[in-house]
Formats: sequence, C-alpha cells, structure tokens
Amino acid sequence: MSKQENDKAFIRAAGEHYVLARIAKELAIPAGLAPENTKDIDILAIHPSYECPIRIQVKTRTEGKSADDGWMMSKKHEDIVDKDLFYVFVTLPAKWTDQEQPQTYIMPAKKVAEILKKTHQDWLKTPGKKGQPHQDTTMRRIKPSYKESPDISSNWLEEYKDKWELLLK
Repeated sequence: MSKQENDKAFIRAAGEHYVLARIAKELAIPAGLAPENTKDIDILAIHPSYECPIRIQVKTRTEGKSADDGWMMSKKHEDIVDKDLFYVFVTLPAKWTDQEQPQTYIMPAKKVAEILKKTHQDWLKTPGKKGQPHQDTTMRRIKPSYKESPDISSNWLEEYKDKWELLLK
C-alpha cells in the first residue's frame, strides 16, 4: 500500500470512529462498523423502536486539503434516496487538539441526492475557465457553497452541522 493510500485509509478510519463516538455520546444508541466492503454503508446504528437499522455512510476529509472544502461523491449518489440512509460529512482539523475538534454535518440521503443533482446541472450550464462548456463526468462534490447554484444559499450546509438527532427521525 502506498503512503497516499495508507493516509486515506487512516483518514477514513478516523472519520468512521469519530462518528461512532459521537453517536454514543449524542444519541446513546448501539452502533458499529459495517463489515468491510458493505455497499454504501460504513456504520449501522440500532434504535430500539425502529424496525430497520440506521445506515450511515461517512465521508471524511482533512481541513485545508481541498480547494473547495468539499467531499468527493459520484453520480450514483444522485439516485440514492433511501429514508434510512444518512451521510455524515466529517472535516478533520489539520491539527487536531482539544480546542480544535472535527466538524460534522448529518444529512439524509434524499437531501444529498437533491443537492448533487441540482448543483451538477448548474455546473454543466456554466462555462469553464476559458469559456468552454463543461464536460459531463461521474464526479460530484458536496461543498459548503456553490457559486454556480444561486438558488442554494451560501450557508446551506450549516443547517446540518451537528444535527445528530436527524438520525432518529
């Protein structure tokens, strides 16, 4: 495994374990890592009154490592709207201290799909750096703000910051 792959694995593991710790602290419900390579699920949580487990996909990034402060997604996420699937977007601080903790945003899959679909269509309609049309790709980004999507407020993501209770609705 290369150093870059190793770093990504540690970042992913840190995000997933941080989410597990926060679920225990904030919601006091049992949760655990899904088996490796489980499709679209990183964590399963159990609420005593639910028939189905809460499925969670964790997306983790390190602060300052991307130009747009976003998380990598793909076209397939535009079509995932399961009511029991949630995404937790984690930003690990560049220097993790007691004062500087990770940021988390908890969002239902349906909202993620809606945002990705809308912002990608808006991006395709805007010209590239040299005025050329953007070429469609399978890559998508969840970002704190979208210049190319004026219908989405510049602080839209804040609505989901530390909203752990969404997992119980």
